[in-house]
Amino acid sequence: LALLALGLGWWLARRTSAPLARLAQAVAQSRPEQLPTDLAARYGDDEVGLLAAHLAQQNQRTREFIAREQAFSRDASHELRTPLAVLSLACERLQRTALPEQRASLDSMAAALWQLQQTVELLLALSREASPSPVIGQAQPLALLPQIEQLVLAHAPLLDQQGIELELVVPPALTRSWPPALTQLLLANLLGNALAHRQTPQIRISADAQHLSIANASAAPPEALLGADAAGRQPGLKGEGSAGLGLGLSIVRRLAERHGLRLELRHQSGWTTVSLMDAPLTADGAETGATF
Repeated sequence: LALLALGLGWWLARRTSAPLARLAQAVAQSRPEQLPTDLAARYGDDEVGLLAAHLAQQNQRTREFIAREQAFSRDASHELRTPLAVLSLACERLQRTALPEQRASLDSMAAALWQLQQTVELLLALSREASPSPVIGQAQPLALLPQIEQLVLAHAPLLDQQGIELELVVPPALTRSWPPALTQLLLANLLGNALAHRQTPQIRISADAQHLSIANASAAPPEALLGADAAGRQPGLKGEGSAGLGLGLSIVRRLAERHGLRLELRHQSGWTTVSLMDAPLTADGAETGATF
């Protein structure tokens, strides 16, 4: 009788848990782009069926949310690219007929428009799941100094207006396998952050084999932002003298991590330094957050 009771209990347990096991397998095999919405039809009117119905409703809401996000990215891409293209064509026409004293301003406008176009492309790529190409490590190494000089030229009117003394410490032969648009976008954001928080006119951009850094004299940022793993991970956290929303560093970090880079924030001797670096790889090829 004891053996019979044990056998009957085992059979009942298997029969009761089998629908739950099938539901777990169906959920595990689902993909984000094909979330099942018919789970409830496969089960009876019991606890497992109720759970399947709730999961199906959640999947339906998730699919609708993804569809709205994709529609927004598609519409924003069209609505932003069209006026930027018109402005670029108008700027090119003005450059061909401009007076000598107007060429410097038009060149800065053209560089700023190009940078804005690249910014739109990267931000839209960030809103999608697939990574933009080329990715870090697959792009051809390019000299870093000309890219930084292009950024400085694009911001020359603003730098002159604020009386900024910019120091470049970048070896001419130094290269990076970073997409140029990504480099421009990250550096532009970090430079804007340095301009917003500087206490003196001096700003230094330096680079070596591991780091690309922008440094400026400023008050000490919050302790929670310092370090390679903490920088920008708390959106809205900012220094006492900041007039912004504390989101810029978080956006830069997200863009950097999306492309296999890391962001590090340091403060020493009254100078705040923000550095970008390649994320090191472990033995199995996975990225790690260790500090250089």
